[in-house]
Amino acid sequence: MKKKVTAMFLALAMTASLAACGQSSNSGATTAAATTEAITTTAAAEKTETKETAANENSSEKKYLVGVNMGSIDQSYYAFLRMGLEEERGDDVELFVTYHEWDLTTQIKQIEDFVTMGCDLIVVVAADPDGILPALTTAKEAGIPIIEMDCPTNYFPEYSIGQFVTDDYDAGYQCGKAMAESMNGEGVVQSYVVTSTINSQRRLAGFCDAIKEYPKIDNIYNATEKFDATTAQTVIENMLLAHPETTGLFTSNDKIGNAAVNFFKANNIKDVCLTHVAAGTRDTVYTWLNEGWDYAAYDQNPVNMGAAVMRAIYDYFENGTVNTEKTIIPGEMRFAGDEYVCDPVYYD
Repeated sequence: MKKKVTAMFLALAMTASLAACGQSSNSGATTAAATTEAITTTAAAEKTETKETAANENSSEKKYLVGVNMGSIDQSYYAFLRMGLEEERGDDVELFVTYHEWDLTTQIKQIEDFVTMGCDLIVVVAADPDGILPALTTAKEAGIPIIEMDCPTNYFPEYSIGQFVTDDYDAGYQCGKAMAESMNGEGVVQSYVVTSTINSQRRLAGFCDAIKEYPKIDNIYNATEKFDATTAQTVIENMLLAHPETTGLFTSNDKIGNAAVNFFKANNIKDVCLTHVAAGTRDTVYTWLNEGWDYAAYDQNPVNMGAAVMRAIYDYFENGTVNTEKTIIPGEMRFAGDEYVCDPVYYD
Protein backbone atom coordinates (compact mmCIF):
# COMPACT_ATOMS: atom_id res chain seq x y z
CA MET A 1 0.00 0.00 0.00
CA LYS A 2 2.92 2.32 0.72
CA LYS A 3 4.12 1.80 -2.88
CA LYS A 4 0.64 2.71 -4.12
CA VAL A 5 0.50 6.04 -2.22
CA THR A 6 4.02 7.03 -3.27
CA ALA A 7 3.25 6.41 -6.93
CA MET A 8 0.14 8.59 -6.76
CA PHE A 9 2.08 11.51 -5.26
CA LEU A 10 4.74 11.19 -7.94
CA ALA A 11 2.06 11.41 -10.64
CA LEU A 12 0.52 14.56 -9.14
CA ALA A 13 3.91 16.20 -8.67
CA MET A 14 4.93 15.58 -12.29
CA THR A 15 1.61 17.00 -13.58
CA ALA A 16 1.93 20.20 -11.50
CA SER A 17 5.56 20.71 -12.56
CA LEU A 18 4.75 20.45 -16.27
CA ALA A 19 1.86 22.94 -15.99
CA ALA A 20 4.05 25.52 -14.16
CA CYS A 21 6.70 25.40 -16.92
CA GLY A 22 4.16 26.80 -19.45
CA GLN A 23 4.68 24.01 -21.99
CA SER A 24 3.28 24.73 -25.50
CA SER A 25 1.03 22.35 -27.41
CA ASN A 26 3.19 19.36 -26.37
CA SER A 27 2.44 19.91 -22.68
CA GLY A 28 -0.91 18.11 -22.87
CA ALA A 29 0.68 15.04 -24.44
CA THR A 30 3.54 15.10 -21.96
CA THR A 31 1.17 15.45 -19.04
CA ALA A 32 -0.97 12.58 -20.32
CA ALA A 33 2.12 10.41 -20.73
CA ALA A 34 3.29 11.20 -17.20
CA THR A 35 -0.15 10.47 -15.78
CA THR A 36 -0.33 7.18 -17.71
CA GLU A 37 3.09 6.21 -16.36
CA ALA A 38 2.00 7.02 -12.81
CA ILE A 39 -1.18 4.97 -13.18
CA THR A 40 0.82 2.08 -14.62
CA THR A 41 3.24 2.26 -11.69
CA THR A 42 0.31 2.29 -9.26
CA ALA A 43 -1.31 -0.69 -10.98
CA ALA A 44 1.98 -2.61 -10.88
CA ALA A 45 2.32 -1.86 -7.17
CA GLU A 46 -1.24 -3.06 -6.52
CA LYS A 47 -0.59 -6.25 -8.52
CA THR A 48 2.59 -6.98 -6.55
CA GLU A 49 0.75 -6.38 -3.28
CA THR A 50 -2.10 -8.69 -4.36
CA LYS A 51 0.38 -11.47 -5.22
CA GLU A 52 2.13 -11.13 -1.86
CA THR A 53 -1.20 -11.25 0.00
CA ALA A 54 -2.37 -14.29 -1.98
CA ALA A 55 0.93 -16.05 -1.34
CA ASN A 56 0.63 -15.42 2.40
CA GLU A 57 -2.98 -16.63 2.43
CA ASN A 58 -2.10 -19.79 0.49
CA SER A 59 0.77 -20.46 2.89
CA SER A 60 -1.45 -20.11 5.96
CA GLU A 61 -4.11 -22.38 4.44
CA LYS A 62 -1.70 -25.17 3.48
CA LYS A 63 -3.21 -28.56 4.27
CA TYR A 64 -1.02 -31.38 5.56
CA LEU A 65 -1.94 -35.06 5.16
CA VAL A 66 -0.86 -37.32 8.01
CA GLY A 67 -1.19 -41.11 7.79
CA VAL A 68 -1.83 -42.78 11.16
CA ASN A 69 -1.34 -46.55 11.36
CA MET A 70 -2.80 -47.89 14.63
CA GLY A 71 -3.22 -51.28 16.31
CA SER A 72 -6.75 -52.69 16.49
CA ILE A 73 -10.01 -50.89 15.84
CA ASP A 74 -11.59 -53.14 18.51
CA GLN A 75 -9.36 -51.71 21.24
CA SER A 76 -10.80 -48.45 22.52
CA TYR A 77 -7.29 -47.58 23.70
CA TYR A 78 -6.62 -46.53 20.12
CA ALA A 79 -9.84 -44.55 20.05
CA PHE A 80 -8.46 -42.63 23.03
CA LEU A 81 -5.14 -42.13 21.25
CA ARG A 82 -7.10 -40.71 18.33
CA MET A 83 -9.05 -38.49 20.72
CA GLY A 84 -5.78 -36.95 21.86
CA LEU A 85 -4.69 -36.39 18.27
CA GLU A 86 -8.05 -34.79 17.40
CA GLU A 87 -8.03 -32.50 20.44
CA GLU A 88 -4.81 -30.86 19.24
CA ARG A 89 -5.48 -31.03 15.50
CA GLY A 90 -6.33 -27.90 13.52
CA ASP A 91 -8.09 -27.61 10.18
CA ASP A 92 -4.71 -27.44 8.43
CA VAL A 93 -4.00 -31.12 9.18
CA GLU A 94 -5.98 -34.04 7.79
CA LEU A 95 -5.67 -37.47 9.43
CA PHE A 96 -5.98 -40.66 7.39
CA VAL A 97 -6.30 -43.48 9.96
CA THR A 98 -5.84 -47.21 9.32
CA TYR A 99 -5.55 -50.26 11.60
CA HIS A 100 -3.14 -53.15 11.02
CA GLU A 101 -4.83 -55.46 13.58
CA TRP A 102 -1.34 -56.60 14.67
CA ASP A 103 -0.59 -58.17 11.31
CA LEU A 104 2.87 -57.15 10.08
CA THR A 105 2.13 -57.76 6.40
CA THR A 106 -0.93 -55.54 6.64
CA GLN A 107 1.03 -52.81 8.39
CA ILE A 108 3.79 -52.75 5.78
CA LYS A 109 1.21 -52.51 2.99
CA GLN A 110 -0.67 -49.70 4.73
CA ILE A 111 2.48 -47.67 5.27
CA GLU A 112 3.48 -48.18 1.65
CA ASP A 113 0.01 -46.88 0.70
CA PHE A 114 0.66 -43.77 2.80
CA VAL A 115 3.84 -43.19 0.80
CA THR A 116 1.95 -43.61 -2.49
CA MET A 117 -0.69 -41.14 -1.28
CA GLY A 118 2.04 -38.57 -0.70
CA CYS A 119 1.48 -38.16 3.04
CA ASP A 120 3.48 -35.35 4.62
CA LEU A 121 4.13 -37.41 7.77
CA ILE A 122 3.34 -40.91 9.07
CA VAL A 123 2.53 -42.03 12.63
CA VAL A 124 3.02 -45.73 13.40
CA VAL A 125 2.13 -48.15 16.18
CA ALA A 126 4.61 -50.93 15.45
CA ALA A 127 3.08 -54.39 15.01
CA ASP A 128 6.61 -55.81 15.18
CA PRO A 129 9.59 -53.73 16.43
CA ASP A 130 11.98 -55.43 13.99
CA GLY A 131 9.77 -56.61 11.11
CA ILE A 132 8.53 -53.08 10.38
CA LEU A 133 11.92 -52.09 8.93
CA PRO A 134 10.97 -52.52 5.21
CA ALA A 135 8.09 -50.04 5.65
CA LEU A 136 10.31 -47.58 7.52
CA THR A 137 12.87 -47.82 4.74
CA THR A 138 10.24 -47.12 2.07
CA ALA A 139 9.08 -44.00 3.91
CA LYS A 140 12.61 -42.77 4.55
CA GLU A 141 13.61 -43.18 0.91
CA ALA A 142 10.51 -41.15 -0.05
CA GLY A 143 11.55 -38.40 2.34
CA ILE A 144 8.49 -38.83 4.58
CA PRO A 145 9.17 -38.45 8.33
CA ILE A 146 7.81 -41.00 10.80
CA ILE A 147 6.75 -40.63 14.44
CA GLU A 148 6.46 -43.75 16.60
CA MET A 149 3.52 -43.96 19.01
CA ASP A 150 2.69 -46.44 21.79
CA CYS A 151 4.54 -49.52 20.46
CA PRO A 152 8.12 -48.53 19.55
CA THR A 153 10.39 -49.89 16.83
CA ASN A 154 14.02 -50.87 17.29
CA TYR A 155 15.12 -48.30 14.70
CA PHE A 156 14.65 -44.99 16.50
CA PRO A 157 16.04 -42.38 15.89
CA GLU A 158 17.66 -43.53 12.64
CA TYR A 159 14.33 -44.03 10.86
CA SER A 160 11.96 -41.81 12.84
CA ILE A 161 11.87 -38.26 14.16
CA GLY A 162 10.10 -38.98 17.44
CA GLN A 163 9.06 -41.79 19.78
CA PHE A 164 6.18 -41.50 22.26
CA VAL A 165 5.72 -44.41 24.66
CA THR A 166 4.70 -45.42 28.17
CA ASP A 167 7.23 -46.71 30.69
CA ASP A 168 6.02 -50.30 30.53
CA TYR A 169 8.53 -51.55 33.10
CA ASP A 170 7.26 -48.99 35.59
CA ALA A 171 3.67 -49.96 34.77
CA GLY A 172 4.34 -53.59 35.67
CA TYR A 173 6.38 -52.62 38.72
CA GLN A 174 3.64 -50.39 40.12
CA CYS A 175 1.04 -53.10 39.55
CA GLY A 176 3.25 -55.55 41.42
CA LYS A 177 3.73 -53.14 44.34
CA ALA A 178 0.00 -52.43 44.54
CA MET A 179 -0.79 -56.14 44.57
CA ALA A 180 1.82 -56.98 47.19
CA GLU A 181 0.64 -54.22 49.50
CA SER A 182 -3.00 -55.31 49.17
CA MET A 183 -1.91 -58.85 50.15
CA ASN A 184 0.05 -57.55 53.17
CA GLY A 185 3.24 -58.89 51.64
CA GLU A 186 2.34 -62.57 51.54
CA GLY A 187 0.43 -65.04 49.42
CA VAL A 188 0.56 -66.67 45.98
CA VAL A 189 0.52 -64.76 42.70
CA GLN A 190 0.27 -65.72 39.04
CA SER A 191 0.66 -63.78 35.80
CA TYR A 192 -0.90 -64.11 32.38
CA VAL A 193 1.28 -62.03 30.06
CA VAL A 194 1.66 -62.10 26.30
CA THR A 195 5.38 -61.97 25.58
CA SER A 196 5.08 -61.52 21.83
CA THR A 197 5.40 -57.74 22.24
CA ILE A 198 8.26 -55.88 23.87
CA ASN A 199 5.72 -53.80 25.80
CA SER A 200 4.36 -56.86 27.60
CA GLN A 201 7.86 -58.25 28.18
CA ARG A 202 8.78 -55.07 30.04
CA ARG A 203 5.55 -55.10 32.04
CA LEU A 204 6.23 -58.66 33.18
CA ALA A 205 9.82 -57.80 34.13
CA GLY A 206 8.64 -54.87 36.23
CA PHE A 207 5.97 -56.94 37.95
CA CYS A 208 8.35 -59.78 38.82
CA ASP A 209 10.98 -57.36 40.17
CA ALA A 210 8.37 -55.78 42.44
CA ILE A 211 7.20 -59.15 43.78
CA LYS A 212 10.82 -60.15 44.52
CA GLU A 213 10.88 -57.43 47.16
CA TYR A 214 8.37 -59.48 49.21
CA PRO A 215 9.97 -62.80 50.22
CA LYS A 216 6.69 -64.15 51.63
CA ILE A 217 4.97 -63.93 48.24
CA ASP A 218 5.31 -66.98 46.02
CA ASN A 219 5.33 -66.05 42.30
CA ILE A 220 4.49 -69.48 40.96
CA TYR A 221 3.50 -69.05 37.33
CA ASN A 222 3.96 -66.61 34.47
CA ALA A 223 1.79 -67.67 31.53
CA THR A 224 3.35 -66.64 28.25
CA GLU A 225 0.88 -68.10 25.78
CA LYS A 226 0.14 -65.94 22.78
CA PHE A 227 -3.08 -64.13 23.47
CA ASP A 228 -6.21 -65.53 21.86
CA ALA A 229 -9.51 -63.92 22.83
CA THR A 230 -11.35 -67.25 22.48
CA THR A 231 -9.07 -69.16 24.85
CA ALA A 232 -7.93 -66.54 27.39
CA GLN A 233 -10.73 -67.30 29.84
CA THR A 234 -9.96 -71.03 29.64
CA VAL A 235 -6.28 -70.36 30.33
CA ILE A 236 -7.13 -68.27 33.40
CA GLU A 237 -9.61 -70.87 34.62
CA ASN A 238 -6.95 -73.59 34.33
CA MET A 239 -4.42 -71.39 36.15
CA LEU A 240 -6.73 -70.79 39.10
CA LEU A 241 -8.01 -74.38 39.26
CA ALA A 242 -4.43 -75.65 39.29
CA HIS A 243 -3.55 -73.25 42.11
CA PRO A 244 -6.69 -72.49 44.13
CA GLU A 245 -4.47 -70.85 46.75
CA THR A 246 -3.83 -67.96 44.34
CA THR A 247 -4.45 -64.57 45.94
CA GLY A 248 -3.14 -62.29 43.17
CA LEU A 249 -3.38 -62.25 39.37
CA PHE A 250 -1.48 -59.89 37.07
CA THR A 251 -2.35 -59.46 33.39
CA SER A 252 -0.47 -57.41 30.81
CA ASN A 253 -3.45 -55.85 29.08
CA ASP A 254 -7.16 -55.24 29.38
CA LYS A 255 -8.27 -58.01 27.04
CA ILE A 256 -6.74 -60.62 29.31
CA GLY A 257 -8.03 -58.64 32.28
CA ASN A 258 -11.48 -58.88 30.74
CA ALA A 259 -11.21 -62.68 30.61
CA ALA A 260 -10.26 -62.67 34.29
CA VAL A 261 -13.18 -60.41 35.29
CA ASN A 262 -15.63 -62.58 33.35
CA PHE A 263 -14.36 -65.67 35.18
CA PHE A 264 -14.54 -63.87 38.54
CA LYS A 265 -18.11 -62.74 37.87
CA ALA A 266 -19.23 -66.20 36.71
CA ASN A 267 -17.81 -67.78 39.88
CA ASN A 268 -18.41 -64.86 42.28
CA ILE A 269 -14.71 -64.61 43.06
CA LYS A 270 -13.74 -61.45 44.92
CA ASP A 271 -10.81 -62.63 47.00
CA VAL A 272 -8.24 -62.62 44.15
CA CYS A 273 -6.47 -59.31 43.70
CA LEU A 274 -6.42 -58.40 40.00
CA THR A 275 -3.95 -55.80 38.74
CA HIS A 276 -3.10 -55.03 35.13
CA VAL A 277 -1.95 -52.42 32.65
CA ALA A 278 -4.79 -50.44 31.08
CA ALA A 279 -3.73 -50.81 27.47
CA GLY A 280 -6.94 -51.61 25.66
CA THR A 281 -10.39 -50.81 27.04
CA ARG A 282 -10.00 -47.84 29.36
CA ASP A 283 -13.72 -47.17 29.72
CA THR A 284 -14.42 -50.81 30.63
CA VAL A 285 -11.59 -50.81 33.18
CA TYR A 286 -13.16 -47.85 34.98
CA THR A 287 -16.38 -49.87 35.29
CA TRP A 288 -14.48 -52.81 36.77
CA LEU A 289 -12.82 -50.54 39.31
CA ASN A 290 -16.10 -48.87 40.21
CA GLU A 291 -17.75 -52.27 40.73
CA GLY A 292 -14.81 -53.73 42.67
CA TRP A 293 -13.91 -56.62 40.34
CA ASP A 294 -10.57 -54.99 39.57
CA TYR A 295 -8.23 -53.91 42.37
CA ALA A 296 -5.78 -51.69 40.48
CA ALA A 297 -4.83 -50.74 36.93
CA TYR A 298 -2.02 -48.67 35.49
CA ASP A 299 -3.71 -46.14 33.18
CA GLN A 300 -1.34 -45.29 30.34
CA ASN A 301 -3.19 -42.02 29.63
CA PRO A 302 -3.60 -42.59 25.87
CA VAL A 303 -5.36 -39.23 25.39
CA ASN A 304 -2.26 -37.45 26.69
CA MET A 305 -0.07 -39.52 24.38
CA GLY A 306 -2.15 -38.70 21.30
CA ALA A 307 -2.12 -35.00 22.17
CA ALA A 308 1.67 -35.01 22.63
CA VAL A 309 2.13 -36.67 19.25
CA MET A 310 -0.02 -34.07 17.49
CA ARG A 311 1.95 -31.25 19.12
CA ALA A 312 5.12 -32.88 17.83
CA ILE A 313 3.60 -33.08 14.34
CA TYR A 314 2.96 -29.34 14.35
CA ASP A 315 6.40 -28.70 15.78
CA TYR A 316 7.90 -30.52 12.83
CA PHE A 317 5.73 -28.82 10.20
CA GLU A 318 6.35 -25.36 11.63
CA ASN A 319 9.95 -25.59 12.85
CA GLY A 320 11.42 -28.76 11.34
CA THR A 321 11.99 -30.06 14.89
CA VAL A 322 13.32 -33.60 15.27
CA ASN A 323 13.42 -35.20 18.74
CA THR A 324 16.12 -37.87 19.05
CA GLU A 325 15.18 -38.66 22.66
CA LYS A 326 12.11 -40.79 23.35
CA THR A 327 9.21 -39.11 25.10
CA ILE A 328 7.69 -41.05 28.00
CA ILE A 329 4.06 -40.27 28.76
CA PRO A 330 3.48 -40.62 32.53
CA GLY A 331 0.84 -43.10 33.59
CA GLU A 332 -1.28 -43.24 36.74
CA MET A 333 -2.42 -46.01 39.04
CA ARG A 334 -6.19 -46.33 39.38
CA PHE A 335 -7.62 -48.13 42.40
CA ALA A 336 -10.95 -49.73 43.26
CA GLY A 337 -13.11 -47.62 45.52
CA ASP A 338 -12.43 -44.40 43.65
CA GLU A 339 -14.97 -43.18 41.14
CA TYR A 340 -13.78 -42.67 37.59
CA VAL A 341 -15.69 -41.08 34.76
CA CYS A 342 -14.50 -41.95 31.28
CA ASP A 343 -14.23 -39.36 28.51
CA PRO A 344 -16.29 -39.78 25.32
CA VAL A 345 -14.47 -41.70 22.62
CA TYR A 346 -13.91 -40.93 18.94
CA TYR A 347 -14.99 -44.03 17.04
CA ASP A 348 -14.79 -44.47 13.25
